[in-house]
Amino acid sequence: MAEEWLKTDAALARPASRGAKAAVRKMLAMGFQPRGCGVRNLAARKDKRKSPDGIERRHETSAGGVVWRRNGDNLEIVLARPARKDAWVLPKGQPNPKETLIETAVRETREETGLEVTPGAPVGEISYVFSWRDGPGKPLTRIFKKVHYFLMEPRGGSIDAHDHEMDEVRWMDIEEAEHRASYKSDREIIVKARAMLTV
Repeated sequence: MAEEWLKTDAALARPASRGAKAAVRKMLAMGFQPRGCGVRNLAARKDKRKSPDGIERRHETSAGGVVWRRNGDNLEIVLARPARKDAWVLPKGQPNPKETLIETAVRETREETGLEVTPGAPVGEISYVFSWRDGPGKPLTRIFKKVHYFLMEPRGGSIDAHDHEMDEVRWMDIEEAEHRASYKSDREIIVKARAMLTV
């Protein structure tokens, strides 16, 4: 687990062999980081090696939010429907240069939902693999994706102010959202968030 591999600056400050310090620096340079931390330099890391089938590989990190509120006795969260897709998802996206995980999660949540949010505790992370072409005629790339999610509380804005990447944004009862979410990984994050918010 990445959180066990690194203690960032604290690890480098402890007396250690040159080999141990070099290993930590190497992992930092490769983009490994503790869960839910604010480590910078999160740009996609391209693996120049190819898999046995000749497909290039790329590792990417994203961050997103589970926006929640209490409406009477009901717990509600936000799901979004991406443009031209028949799917409901949690808001997420890739970092801009020098952004931290939490900064990315807040920005992407604001852009995709139209809501101003205050970040909270990390919910968890998901990993998945998919294939992608960067353009017509471009070679196929296998992308290894890791997404970190945080709880988010709304403090303003409107779901009608979402960006062009989404066709619709909707508040849903968390039980409905758990069933409406199109991907198993999103449903797993919703289950975790529900457990955190109903203790």
